[in-house]
Amino acid sequence: MGMQEQDGRGQDETGQGGQGDGARGRAWEPVPGTPGAGTEDWAVAGSQVTPAGPVMTDLLQAARVVALAVLPVLVGLAALATAVGISGGFGDEGSLADWLRVAVLLLGLGLGARVVAQGSFDSSLATAGFDAGVRAAPLVVTVVVLAVLVGLSRRSEARSRSTGPGQLLLRAGLAGAVAGVSVFLLALVTRTSSAFGADLGQEFDAGGGVTVGLGLVGALLVPAVLVAVTVAAARWSVVRPWSPLPGPLGEVLVVSRVLRTAVTGLLLATGVLGVVGLLQQAVAGDLPDDDTLVGLVGALLVYLVNVLVVGALALLGVPVSLSAAGVGAFGGGDLAGSRADSVGLTDEPVLLLALLVPVLVVLATAVRRTVRGRQLPLTPRSVAVAAGVGVVGGLAVALLVRVWASGGGQGAAVFAGQAVGGGSASVGPSLLWSPLLGAAWAALAVAAVRTGPSLVLSSPSWLVRLVAGGHLHPQWAAAVRGEGPAPAGRRSGAVRGAVVGVGVLGVLAVVGVGTLAVVRATVLTPEAAVEDHLDALARGDVAQVLAGSGEGPEDTDVLLSPDVLDSGAYSPPEDLQLLGVTEYGSAGSAEVSYTVDGEPSTETLYLVREEGLLGGWTVEASTSSVFVDDSSGLALQVGGVDVAAGEHRALPGSYVFSPVEDDVLTADDVTVTTAGGFGFADVSVEPRVRDEVTDRVSQAVDAVLADCAARTEVPLTGCPFLDRYSYVPDDLTDLTVRVDQVPAWELVWDPYGQELSIVSDYDGEGVLTGLQPAYSFSSDQSPRPYEDTFGFSLDAVVTVTGDDVELEFSGY
Repeated sequence: MGMQEQDGRGQDETGQGGQGDGARGRAWEPVPGTPGAGTEDWAVAGSQVTPAGPVMTDLLQAARVVALAVLPVLVGLAALATAVGISGGFGDEGSLADWLRVAVLLLGLGLGARVVAQGSFDSSLATAGFDAGVRAAPLVVTVVVLAVLVGLSRRSEARSRSTGPGQLLLRAGLAGAVAGVSVFLLALVTRTSSAFGADLGQEFDAGGGVTVGLGLVGALLVPAVLVAVTVAAARWSVVRPWSPLPGPLGEVLVVSRVLRTAVTGLLLATGVLGVVGLLQQAVAGDLPDDDTLVGLVGALLVYLVNVLVVGALALLGVPVSLSAAGVGAFGGGDLAGSRADSVGLTDEPVLLLALLVPVLVVLATAVRRTVRGRQLPLTPRSVAVAAGVGVVGGLAVALLVRVWASGGGQGAAVFAGQAVGGGSASVGPSLLWSPLLGAAWAALAVAAVRTGPSLVLSSPSWLVRLVAGGHLHPQWAAAVRGEGPAPAGRRSGAVRGAVVGVGVLGVLAVVGVGTLAVVRATVLTPEAAVEDHLDALARGDVAQVLAGSGEGPEDTDVLLSPDVLDSGAYSPPEDLQLLGVTEYGSAGSAEVSYTVDGEPSTETLYLVREEGLLGGWTVEASTSSVFVDDSSGLALQVGGVDVAAGEHRALPGSYVFSPVEDDVLTADDVTVTTAGGFGFADVSVEPRVRDEVTDRVSQAVDAVLADCAARTEVPLTGCPFLDRYSYVPDDLTDLTVRVDQVPAWELVWDPYGQELSIVSDYDGEGVLTGLQPAYSFSSDQSPRPYEDTFGFSLDAVVTVTGDDVELEFSGY
């Protein structure tokens, strides 16, 4: 009853053979005029076989098939590499040989080989060697080559049937051998130590030389196995009998066809979202420069399948994981380390809305598989089978798109000894979550298809026609229009409510995501965050300036206090301009410029996207540091606010530091300019003695000299004359003192000893006269006259207390 959708080989979607309508449903028949035509197929037990042909014929045929599959792809890759290189400005030093090498590398990567770099270093002090490799299969190349191989192999088998399994495997093995040897020879001749006009040995400072190319062992074995298996499967699909498949395999085939529809829809949705994202970037002006853009487009063309698969897995909730590990030994000790990290939808709550995309794809799959053909015989066990297929498929695609890198090296140095080490790293969809979530979504898709008829009958007719694309089976078309009975299923209010709910949720999600995208692109942009930050900086709004740093002003941050920032002693930067913003996912940086006290300055600001639904941007502002030196002996203040000695946080701008009123010292104001980016400024003043203090000290000196000149007897205590170079007899009488020359002097502040002193030259002159007692042995006991010319200085320690000045001369 009803319709059975069948493929071109006459096998229906249940995995069972059947007779269908027209060419689409014809059962398999041998090609007339070919071996096996009109006879039973050799794969059937008891069938007749014909003698095998010469091996050389099969070898030539294998070479032809491989050449037709590989050479056009190689030429296309070379043309693409040349076009991208020249258009992107990468080909100034390149040559045709360089572009061919790039094409060979991409072809080898697509067939499972890896790119390796090997080098050595040799000098009188040290020797070292390294070997590193990267495997990143461009699946576009893989799919194209294998698809062409399948088509050519099927055509070849149809024209010249294999006489038995042995010849079929021989033909597949010959094709694999030809492919392996071909890629091996290409890898051998394209290995190079110079590329694009540069000597790699010199670039890596490796005197022993560096070579880059495909790994030879991998280039021989992996393509050979891949091609052999592909050709064998393609040829077997031509000669195998179309007998019913065993139950489990038939159920796997049915589930696979359901999942094929879901995967196709998911990849299309991923592509559409990618295009929308690129258009948004273009509208926002966030695309890279032209040369970089050309390179990215070229890479995207080669790795398009990889990008779509990674994006599709991401929509399913599979995070992208990074893992790295390394071991080594150096200096007699062992070293080891590892790291693992991942990023996915759960890192940004708003991204969880993306899970609606696979939900809609699952529902669309159920509708399409129902209305475009007979309902498939899916059972409750099919859900478990789907989960198994999801596990295998999820793990397989995660492995295919994962990028692998490994390397090792060893060396020895005269002074350091021997060292050896190795490491590996990989990045791609999580190998844990890919099979788990693959199983969950696959089971959900099959479960949805099982309820497909009820889902169709309970959904709005326009929605069914939209999802089906207009290709409805007549019975279902009539049922959707309400003009006839449905082949299966029943209408359900609950299912209709669920469909409407999902649809409303989807519409709200699209509108919400669109609104968020608009808000993020026009309002909550990093440029807007930087502009707000610059405005706050111009206003001296310290709270907003430091909001993104998480470290607000504290009580000890006197230079950030309102009393300072609102005073005339602080001047914010002027002419603030945003030069450009660079985004790195959820982080970014901005270059800004401004002038401080007439001097231009630039600063790099760092931004981070806020967590939450809106996901705005925050500037992680950095403050400058100002260090106040206390060696001057003067306390400082800014705008009347005392600033203690030590380090203080400050905003970009200029601060005017003034000395606090002091009885002895004074200094000129000092303007200190600060810039962001963890800048540092040192504040120090040049103290000088106040003029009125100098006058009072001068008066004190004159008073001392006048007092000393009036002395008539010894000792001359308190006079500057009795220093280390002078001597006055203590038995001198009738003393007279005459000062002929006063030495030049100045007041000096010692910041280390915190002492004020008089410093003078030793150029003072004076004369002492008087009488000394007669010598005891002299007959004349009259007093002897005494006269002495002396030099002196006025070196003294000065103590000023209010209006009083005390001088302590440095004599004996």
